[in-house]
Amino acid sequence: MKDWRILSVVAWFVFTLSLAVWQAIFSRQTLLQLSNLNPNEATLLARHARMVQAESLTLVSMLILGGIALATLIRKERQAGSRLREFLATFTHELKTSLASLRIQAEVLEDSLAKVGAGNRAERILSDLTRIDLQLENSLALARGQDETLLREKASLKELLSGLQHSFSIPIHLERDCQLVVDRRAMESILKNIAQNAALHGKAQNLYVGVSAAPTQGQVELRLEDDGGGAALDASRLGRLFHRPTASSKNGIGLYLIAGLSRRMGGSARFTPQGARGFEVRLELPGSLA
Repeated sequence: MKDWRILSVVAWFVFTLSLAVWQAIFSRQTLLQLSNLNPNEATLLARHARMVQAESLTLVSMLILGGIALATLIRKERQAGSRLREFLATFTHELKTSLASLRIQAEVLEDSLAKVGAGNRAERILSDLTRIDLQLENSLALARGQDETLLREKASLKELLSGLQHSFSIPIHLERDCQLVVDRRAMESILKNIAQNAALHGKAQNLYVGVSAAPTQGQVELRLEDDGGGAALDASRLGRLFHRPTASSKNGIGLYLIAGLSRRMGGSARFTPQGARGFEVRLELPGSLA
């Protein structure tokens, strides 16, 4: 998929060049046959044959030049995109390192303030650090797009949630464990975005995770629902890039990545704005029940 543009140019170039060459040969042979059938018009037809030959050579030359120009432009555009992604990756890495240092200092500050009964003053700092860190990850994932290769590895949902609990601003309640066959980093991004949306937009206090067998063989269904009360939204439009369902929404990257990463890992995502408790996300992903 990475080279589909180059392959398209090559296919277009081969097809149009073959068509132009065949048309030139066919036209020349047709004029030569006509000149043999009508000797009186041989001089005129010979001049037409030379004209067709010159026009055909010009067309073939332009096709060759156009194909080379397109291939060159695509190569340069890919190089520019690669440099931009490298810059974003380096920039994001440096920022995340600084954010990790700030988080440690904020946690130390929170412990110090807790001793004097003012520990809640550092919670806002930690919450903002978590939000900025997730926004950086989302921006980098969006920049990588389809060029990023997703790996398939077994991962315990319980272990994933346990390792990410410090990144969540609300507690996660897991009904039962399961084994997923997913890209670990992509799955962590999905879980972080769901928890962040629940806390930020749903004003939820808890996130509940249910696990069951999916209708599709070899997959499990995860039901992630918060207790924020939900919202009256059009579910069919959720997951579109830059779609803002509410005034407090940012750019829709979070839900877009949830849907896109789930699909690329061989699963799917469905959004229910008003579930039994609140906003619900149903994920079908490769895996098995524990």
